[in-house]
Amino acid sequence: MTDRLSRAFGDLKNIHPSNTSTGNASTGNIPSSSAPSATPEKDLDLPTSHFQGKQGALPNFKVCTKEQQSIVSAPEESLAIMALAGTGKTFTLLKYAEHHPRKKWLYLTYNRSLKNTIQEKHTPYLSKAATFHGYALGHYCQQNNVRPGKFLLPSDLLEKTSCEQEGYHLALQYACQQSNESPNLSQEVWEEIEEKTGCTVTDPHLMNKKLETYWMKMATHQMPIHADFPLKYLFLSNHQFKNPLLIDECQDIPPILWHVLNQQNQPKILAGDPYQNLYSWQGTVVDWGLFIPTQYWLTETHRFGEDVAAQANIYLSNLKSPRKIRPSSLNSTPLTGDAIITRTQLGKAQALKKWAGLSEQPPKLETKNNPFFQILKHYHESKMMPEKDFEAWLSTAPNRWQKAHELYQLQTPKDIEWFLNLSKKNATTKNQKIGGGTHILTAHESKGLEFKESIIHDDFLPHSEDPLEQRLLYVAHTRSRHAQSPYTKDIDDGF
Repeated sequence: MTDRLSRAFGDLKNIHPSNTSTGNASTGNIPSSSAPSATPEKDLDLPTSHFQGKQGALPNFKVCTKEQQSIVSAPEESLAIMALAGTGKTFTLLKYAEHHPRKKWLYLTYNRSLKNTIQEKHTPYLSKAATFHGYALGHYCQQNNVRPGKFLLPSDLLEKTSCEQEGYHLALQYACQQSNESPNLSQEVWEEIEEKTGCTVTDPHLMNKKLETYWMKMATHQMPIHADFPLKYLFLSNHQFKNPLLIDECQDIPPILWHVLNQQNQPKILAGDPYQNLYSWQGTVVDWGLFIPTQYWLTETHRFGEDVAAQANIYLSNLKSPRKIRPSSLNSTPLTGDAIITRTQLGKAQALKKWAGLSEQPPKLETKNNPFFQILKHYHESKMMPEKDFEAWLSTAPNRWQKAHELYQLQTPKDIEWFLNLSKKNATTKNQKIGGGTHILTAHESKGLEFKESIIHDDFLPHSEDPLEQRLLYVAHTRSRHAQSPYTKDIDDGF
């Protein structure tokens, strides 16, 4: 295993002389750096918002449904829980652990707020609740005797802001998700990176050489690590979990983590909704339930009634789901707040203008990663880069930036002033808890959230045959008790 790590991360012993003895090779320990002090292996959640999930809430129903009862009473073995929207998968996971207390369970999820909710409950049958990335980061820091710091940003890779920065940053993410030891990417992957970021791919061989240089700098602590880097380390170090596993939000598991899970001997209880997978373009596995022979379904939702269920079943039918969703007769989860849900970041700006008068208080939205608001601030607050560089960058930037610039050019001076004032007064952050009032979110941002009422914006693609577009619509329509949608129609749901 030491050889495996050395091939992937280089011989750290020659670069950082250790003042402690080498750890057990079977657990992937490598020589420690002499500079930083050791950090206990614990959940160290990311200081970046990229992986932080949204506000979670556990159902308040008192009894289990028949579907949940069959899962809770199942033998202690690896099994997959295929849970449709609002059917109480997290509740079921915790009930299963409570019913099988022989050994404390480790709870892992993609969603940071959901992890926080579990931690606050102080459940005695859990050893720990952690995010995938937080657990991997804790393991990486403990094994390397380093403290967590800031994560790699595109600006750390090249001096000038460019599409090339974005391209290499995404390339490092893809390299972290591969199970092979080398960070080299195929020409097909480089072409995909070029399409997503506008980074010009000239010679994949030369670009892989530069990628290897960045990789070794991360491995030897000469530059910040990519947020996915600890996940790769977790796999290459052949890490073995000491506790049985409760894995939540399985549809969002990074590809490399499946390799980690496949090398475990502990029981694994996996739960997620395969039709809420919105990151398949990053390599997340849609048919994750196929990894586990024993499968159960949760189809009885506690979140919404017949009207929303009927619309959701249209998208489930389009996605060839073997099950349809049905409202529960048990007590529903209490919900607050309203939402306007869009397909894209650009749609948020359009929806803001369209629905601003919907409530007494202006809608709230997160603007930090929104191309339209970033361009708006570039021209009227602080420049992203010198104007000449900005124009050159924009000409090759990904399509979303060019569309955002076109939308900006359509605004009157009065509109621009209105947008700037509204964004200052009502901006939220990805870490901020969702409360009352009206919120404008993309479908991606709405995952894990629940609202009393929602409006579905008209920028979705309901007639697209792309499964991702159908999953986006399914997620958007299942966030609230009631949904007002321009796509609602009375058609046979296909079941």
